[in-house]
Amino acid sequence: MPMPIPIVRFVASALIFGTALPAYSETSALQATLRPMVFAHYMPSTPPLAFHPQNTYWYRVPYDTKSDNLLTRPILTPRLGSSDIDLAAYRDEIRLAKSYGIDGFFVDFLEDENSYRLAWTCLIKAAELEGAFKIGLMPDAATLDGDYINGGNQKYGSKREKIRRWLDIAGDSSALLRHDGKPAIVEYGNGYPDAKGTIPQVKAQFLDWMSAQGKPVAYGAVLGADWPLYKGEMARDSENGYPSQAFVMGTFTPGMMTTELFERHLNYFPANIPKMAENRVMYYNHKWFYTGDRGTHTYRKFWDFAIKNRDRAPWMQLLTWNDLGESAIAPTVHHFQAFAPLTRYYATWYKTGIEPKIEHDWLALFHRQHPYRAEPTEIKKRVSGDNVTIPADEVEALTFLSEPATLVVKTGEKTTRHNLNAGIHAVYIPFELGTQSAQIERAGKTVAHVTTPIPIHDRPVRENLWLVAADSAHPPRELQSQFASENGLSLIGREFELGNTVVAATFTPNQTARGVVARLTSAGDYRFMARHENDEIKWQLVRKSAESFTVLDEGTAPVQARIRLRLDSIGEHLIAFIDEKLVSSNTYDFNFPHGRAGVLGETKDYDSPQVLTLDPAHLEK
Repeated sequence: MPMPIPIVRFVASALIFGTALPAYSETSALQATLRPMVFAHYMPSTPPLAFHPQNTYWYRVPYDTKSDNLLTRPILTPRLGSSDIDLAAYRDEIRLAKSYGIDGFFVDFLEDENSYRLAWTCLIKAAELEGAFKIGLMPDAATLDGDYINGGNQKYGSKREKIRRWLDIAGDSSALLRHDGKPAIVEYGNGYPDAKGTIPQVKAQFLDWMSAQGKPVAYGAVLGADWPLYKGEMARDSENGYPSQAFVMGTFTPGMMTTELFERHLNYFPANIPKMAENRVMYYNHKWFYTGDRGTHTYRKFWDFAIKNRDRAPWMQLLTWNDLGESAIAPTVHHFQAFAPLTRYYATWYKTGIEPKIEHDWLALFHRQHPYRAEPTEIKKRVSGDNVTIPADEVEALTFLSEPATLVVKTGEKTTRHNLNAGIHAVYIPFELGTQSAQIERAGKTVAHVTTPIPIHDRPVRENLWLVAADSAHPPRELQSQFASENGLSLIGREFELGNTVVAATFTPNQTARGVVARLTSAGDYRFMARHENDEIKWQLVRKSAESFTVLDEGTAPVQARIRLRLDSIGEHLIAFIDEKLVSSNTYDFNFPHGRAGVLGETKDYDSPQVLTLDPAHLEK
């Protein structure tokens, strides 16, 4: 069935590194018994919903050159209790993943310490309680210390003992992923020469040892771009009588994400080794590469390939659910839930083999937050090298249309119109600085509209190419608007976490500063203030700490009888509007990660107060 999106297709080469590839195109009986499933790679150190900010890596690490790969932040759900790990939050997270069409998590076994084991325990228990969700163990060969037989951390023992300990925690849980009746052990990075890759003899000893412990396992490896290392090893597995152990195949290819590489893998491995395709949202990290070239283009391209080859690769792994230092589709302060409808649509197609009918119009915008060539003002480190895919400075408008309609995209001050037929369309437009928005029009009416949370600006404090996005299925929600007076401020009566909040109010200009406040804490707050002075409105965006004020940005605006101030507090960004006109988008701050919203001034001096949020309490269940 042809795809409605133009996709560049690749033909597998007959040779790789000068070696002829044997062809195994038939589907084995073993593969035929596997129902297509979609998994997501899960990092137990960074659960998006299940932690308190003050005790969590993404917020505990200070903002400095050591943490410049922390490109985005999770959207937190406030939780009660003394533990960082909250079973109820993990249940929320699994329900959320299921709403994306995901059937399970492969948990990255990166370290063997209490917090990791506690996360594993909670994921297993939460999946049991939710049902219809599987948890698989994925030891990370690149970082997990100790080989399968000897060595390793004296406190924890060898790698095989660590794996046994984690399987002991899971026990006979119905949520544990199994293959051929045995727990599935899928090693990530197996074969890397610098990551203690496992030779066949050691692997055989590991399997025999696990069997002797009364815990026989099915073994697999997520394979990568170091093709010569893998093809011989996996062939030897088959020859040595372990074909059912090497049960999945995928790729870790940040610099070589091509369908040709997948074809090579699919054509090489025998049909009695089921295969798992892998799909990366984007890949961006100062230590490695950037390959998120055109919004969701790569993501959709590999869904297309997986759908075409679902009989040969019945499992799909998404990279990743929640690795916010590399790539993720879980909700973040940058893209919120824009990947949810997109992933659910393709996951349904992949699992059923039938292209879903578009019943409702859907619109999403994807872009980066600054031009690629913009020079960072503080951290000068730039991603560079032979493996970098230079991204285009453009905005992607992605539409799912039930009927023909007109797409209207506004980037900065430039507006374009596009007449589209029913189906899926990705429209790419060179972006301009400023707010990014779009809408779908049909028969003179707007049927869907979006505005992304962070405008495109040109003074980043650091290079940050993480995708910003918004979609029409998950608009911001309004919080309660009851304000109460406290110390001269009018405040909304609830705490919010991490500043994913928009505060707005309309004022009568006068000589006294009036404004809105976000992230009000005992330590200080952020304020967007304005006053009428010398026939103009003077505004300032300030940080108040103790009794001192730091001006973060300032400017002027025309005088009007009534002015509306709006301060968007999205992660590290502070974005200010006057009468819905963007006046400040280059301001960052990291001092106050949570607090309350409010209005500066007496009750009589403002009206129409509004607080919107990307509150995770509204996340789709």
